Amino acid sequence: MSDLKDSYDHLIIGGGIAADAAARAIREADEDASIAILSADPHAPVYRPALSKDLWTGEDPDPDSQDLGTAAATGAELFTSTLVTELLPASHTAVTARGQRVHYRKALLATGSSHRHLPGVHDSRVLSLRTVGDYRHLRTLATDGARVVVVGGGFLGTEIAAALTRTGAEVTLAHGGTRIPRAHAPGLPHLPPRAGLHRARHRAGRRLPPRRDLRRRDPHPARREPRDPHGRRGRGGAPPPPPPPPPRPPPGGGAVVPLITSRSTASLDRCPMSSLDGHPYSSP
Repeated sequence: MSDLKDSYDHLIIGGGIAADAAARAIREADEDASIAILSADPHAPVYRPALSKDLWTGEDPDPDSQDLGTAAATGAELFTSTLVTELLPASHTAVTARGQRVHYRKALLATGSSHRHLPGVHDSRVLSLRTVGDYRHLRTLATDGARVVVVGGGFLGTEIAAALTRTGAEVTLAHGGTRIPRAHAPGLPHLPPRAGLHRARHRAGRRLPPRRDLRRRDPHPARREPRDPHGRRGRGGAPPPPPPPPPRPPPGGGAVVPLITSRSTASLDRCPMSSLDGHPYSSP
């Protein structure tokens, strides 16, 4: 790895997929521009979605197989284990943790997100999954017969929970919702709708009342009797408003594209993208 220069045309702060894509786009637009990538991670940019999927389910568990080859493909100078602690837009200067000052013509922040830290927890067995180092450490812990708890029922949590079952570990998925969307857990077909450890219902030995958003709701809201202005049922409540008129066709004819709003029941899945070409949006 070469030494960090004093100035670059483009400075990319971050070492993930976004940094790789940005370096490729810059090189395609300008063949002569100097590019530097400053990454706090100790490894080169890799395809991070594989850390929770392909490396566990594919034939090659080595994370080096997911190297994006950013430096070779773009000619950018890659500096790993380089943390940027200060950015000075007025002087177009970035300052690293080692005190190095780098001037730039344009800078891009591509650091991504960070995981939530649990206060007061200092245990090597409690980790997040974001970097290659996290993946390697999790590999050493997820052995046959090990008991693993995955906290979080989103895409990443359900993906890694499904992947860990292939190691022979006993996996528990803990999440705060009442169900796991099937789209979030394609690898967990055996999970019932209420699988996992849900939000604790007891504190200090006292049972909490049910949350309002978890109470049983009327499965047939359309059958409810109308209410009068005082909230009483069956006493001449106002009838429901009439349905809105159909949308007007756009000028010059053609397909009508519904206007999708927060109150609309229309779905983007029902709007063919071909109907968006050359036609203005129209609302009811």
